Amino acid sequence: MLVGERARQVAFQSLAVADRQVFAVGERGIALYSDDAGKMWRQGQVPVSVTLTAVSMLTPQVGWAVGHGGVVLRTEDGGRNWSRQLDGFAAIRLLQEAAADEVDVELRERRTALAQRLAEEGADKPLFAVHALDRQTVVVVGAFNTAFVSRDGGRQWSSLADQLPNPREGHWYAVAGGGQRFYIAGEFGLLLGSQDAGRSFERVTLPYEGSLFALAEDGRRLVVGGLRGNAFVSEDGGRNWRPVTGLGEASITAIRTEPDGSFLIGDQAGALWRLAAEGTRAERLPAPVLPPVTDLARTPDGAVVVSSVAGVIRLGDTTGERTK
Repeated sequence: MLVGERARQVAFQSLAVADRQVFAVGERGIALYSDDAGKMWRQGQVPVSVTLTAVSMLTPQVGWAVGHGGVVLRTEDGGRNWSRQLDGFAAIRLLQEAAADEVDVELRERRTALAQRLAEEGADKPLFAVHALDRQTVVVVGAFNTAFVSRDGGRQWSSLADQLPNPREGHWYAVAGGGQRFYIAGEFGLLLGSQDAGRSFERVTLPYEGSLFALAEDGRRLVVGGLRGNAFVSEDGGRNWRPVTGLGEASITAIRTEPDGSFLIGDQAGALWRLAAEGTRAERLPAPVLPPVTDLARTPDGAVVVSSVAGVIRLGDTTGERTK
């Protein structure tokens, strides 16, 4: 079924690209997929109506999406159908069971307190990011230090909250990485790195204490971005940082790696930027005026697809007319 104009113009929050397939998720549980690099869209079947905030595709067929209410969805047919793997109610039960089974007294008390707090506050806590390391290992993170990992493709989940040095229980907004290595970023300038698929984490120190909404890394450089155009780049795994210059004053909402080693950056003012493979100065791309950008991705045919508060937009070469 082709997507109607109304569905194409809702607020979309996240994109994923796998070969020529492009995926977009957004409000009211709408999940779109395109088999032609974002030129034509179809709507998938989703078992929820809550806002979906992030999507991660491991292959053109297999991927995960997350959203409000602690929802985690999985597709095995390229976004045509999605099934529920986790939600806020199930997450609370998992925490309660983990607390009951824990033999360490201090850890049991912490897990019990966390499960009790979430149960009292409600099971509506949103997840903001998802990252599939491989077919078995999937990490999801969200509000108030919520973090879960599955090591069997999403059939079973366990909490990561105890392992994360997040004393103020801030929100986690972004996950990115490759292989066994990945990073998560969030409020208060918090950036954590794991080198072993989430079995342990280390704090990565930044010269910045504001919220981080986006990050990307290509194995050589790590780039993070947050409030008021603040962005930083590291070439040594986060030991040393340099500020990215040339950006505007709007919050950075999306960062993506490019095949040539550069990075695409989008911001809340609707501007697109390119950070070259070398150096730290970003250059604004000559794209048309856009709504606030929530995510962006490069397709194999060279186009840039942007998700925004006003729909999904395809830019043929970042200079042409936008198409929905």
